[in-house]
Amino acid sequence: MNPRNEQDSCGGVLSIRHHIYNIIRKSGKSSVKVPSSYDLARMFGTTRRVAQRELERLIFAGVLIGKPRIGTFTIPKPQDHPLFGVTVGNGDHFIWGDFELMALSEIYRELAQRPCFVHDLRIIGKSPAACVNELLSLDLNGVLWIGPIEWAQKHGQEFYEEVSRRQIPFVTYGIPHREGLSGIDFSYRTALAEMAELFGKEKRRTIRAFLASPFVYEAFSSVCAEYFPAEKFDFALGSCERIDQFLPELARFLNREAPDALLVSSGNLKEAAAFLKSCDGENACRLVSLGPTAGTDADLPYLFCDNPYREAAHLAADLLFSFQENPGQVIHLFVEKKLRAHGLNGFRNADPTI
Repeated sequence: MNPRNEQDSCGGVLSIRHHIYNIIRKSGKSSVKVPSSYDLARMFGTTRRVAQRELERLIFAGVLIGKPRIGTFTIPKPQDHPLFGVTVGNGDHFIWGDFELMALSEIYRELAQRPCFVHDLRIIGKSPAACVNELLSLDLNGVLWIGPIEWAQKHGQEFYEEVSRRQIPFVTYGIPHREGLSGIDFSYRTALAEMAELFGKEKRRTIRAFLASPFVYEAFSSVCAEYFPAEKFDFALGSCERIDQFLPELARFLNREAPDALLVSSGNLKEAAAFLKSCDGENACRLVSLGPTAGTDADLPYLFCDNPYREAAHLAADLLFSFQENPGQVIHLFVEKKLRAHGLNGFRNADPTI
């Protein structure tokens, strides 16, 4: 079987499986007849052999029962709890970063304490139309999509517009606000207010922010001017498109001079610290990570904007369940980040004065 046919076959199997599980969900305590292998193959654009093998697999798994010369029937398994789909990025879970791990752990912890079922979504390599069709075939009671993701940068607008048009109950998490969709975003306003107060007390005027994440840049840049006005601070914001170019682009942005405070994306904290050390600025410059950073060297002092993952997970779960009572609602909520200190080994730079 060539790769194209293999991919089509896999997609047909998943569609058949989703379709049958939805029949079981909707039939409650009744045993109902499912379509034949011929009908399933025609419905989902695959071969009769593929459809028959999936029916046989589901019979072996105890999901269906085959009755000779009559047909294949569901085994009643009433599921009166809602079914939610959850995905991180595009569903390619080969590797997770700090953000994804923390968000997922709190989301699943929250949903585990509530009466629901969870389906782990995989959409890697699919077009926006194929993603929407899969969501519709699953007949989900709600979708939680955790970002940020590269896939959304290319396909997001088309995908989100179609999700909104089809009125799929959808919650974004950590993705900039999308018109017509519910979502949970992190706001930097509280953290920025605390930073501005701290920098004012410490008489730090030259403030630089350099970010490698487009989603963080969008959320941060939209509000930072309010908290670092020109009459009080010399503030400048820069960014780079490629994360592997962070260090040379940062050096070019700062012109090899250490500012009074440097704000960077959480994933670039070590590189920023190395740059400050190279220009003898590690003691004079406040280093701030716009997000928590795990696995950092124990002797590296910095401040960071903490993500309140548990609060965000609770609100996201509330939104998913609220679709059951009001499926047409659109609510967008913001959870405030706060400034924290990573102070170890008595470093002066790690001790905030507020």
